[in-house]
Amino acid sequence: MTPQQQADKLNLFIANFDNLIADTFESATLNLLTDIKTRVFGEHEDTSGGKLGQYSTKPTLIGAKSFINKGGANTFFEAQKKKEDGKWRTVKGKHLFVLDGGYKELRQIQGRQTAEIDLQYSFELAKSGLTTKIGSGVYQVKFANLLSQNKGRGFEKRRGKKVFYASNEEQKKATSFVGKKIVGELKKAFGNV
Repeated sequence: MTPQQQADKLNLFIANFDNLIADTFESATLNLLTDIKTRVFGEHEDTSGGKLGQYSTKPTLIGAKSFINKGGANTFFEAQKKKEDGKWRTVKGKHLFVLDGGYKELRQIQGRQTAEIDLQYSFELAKSGLTTKIGSGVYQVKFANLLSQNKGRGFEKRRGKKVFYASNEEQKKATSFVGKKIVGELKKAFGNV
């Protein structure tokens, strides 16, 4: 290869370098989002690999808005009115029912799993609670909106766990991806350097 050909090859690589970096960081960010969602919603783990916890069995007050859908609430409360009058309470003008088995029982009533916390009561947080911000030199995984942020950070605060952050392993994986991709492109452009 002539010196001019090598110079042309180098100039072409440099001209496309910004796009390579942007595309690589975008891919790494999207991979990171997938990894975080898999860990949190699939494996039910915090950033240190610990489980998110168990559902509360402490008696709790519930109303119609505690249920995922109105039909389920109506069915449950109609059945309760017929048998257990002593479990009703009025709080700030709202007629509420004392559920002895706590939030775990509320999930059971609605056919949700109760083995461990999965943060998927309404599935909103798992489906659309996390997103990415990519562009203008910014590459980050973030909450999609304030409601999701309040749910996620509220859970972390109540449980004393870091959940919606990248774990050390996930950070290393993203960094490794970026390094391997860029070195791979260098090798493709210039051979083994």
